[in-house]
Amino acid sequence: MLIKQFISLLDNLKNDLITERPNETLLIAKEALALIRRRIQTEGEDLNGVQLGHYSDVPLPPFYFDNKSINASGAKAVEAAKKKGVGLSYKGFRRANNLPTDKVTLTFTGGMWREMDVQITENDQNKTTALIEPRTARSRQVSLYNSERYGNILGLSKDEIRMLRIANLNRVKKLINKYLK
Repeated sequence: MLIKQFISLLDNLKNDLITERPNETLLIAKEALALIRRRIQTEGEDLNGVQLGHYSDVPLPPFYFDNKSINASGAKAVEAAKKKGVGLSYKGFRRANNLPTDKVTLTFTGGMWREMDVQITENDQNKTTALIEPRTARSRQVSLYNSERYGNILGLSKDEIRMLRIANLNRVKKLINKYLK
């Protein structure tokens, strides 16, 4: 291969890296969101590996849960508490709705997570930046509340950052191999 051909290959590689970067950035941001969501929903942990907390056992007036059940058993538990004239804790309400109670998962209906969006906020010759944020006013309100209560809920753990870097490096290597075989 002549030097001119090699330089041309490198120019093409550079152009492809720049052209593909927005798509790759979106993919990485979506993978980041999936990793964060999996960690919180399955482990109940923040970005430092610390449990987010526990659900409250403090009884609340049953009317607090009116029209908030996600299934019939949850609604029955609210009505039963009303009939008995007793309170119902949030933990008990979650249990009645067949949701995990052993760890905080930041998930009741799943709406906050479903309504997260990923978009490119900056793209130039040198860098591309993506933002993960709620798509609707309601999910923004819920995620802000959760962030104030539990800290940065969209932060990545060191392990998650490492996994994303490896995945990104593999994508770059694949593109390099396309040109330098």
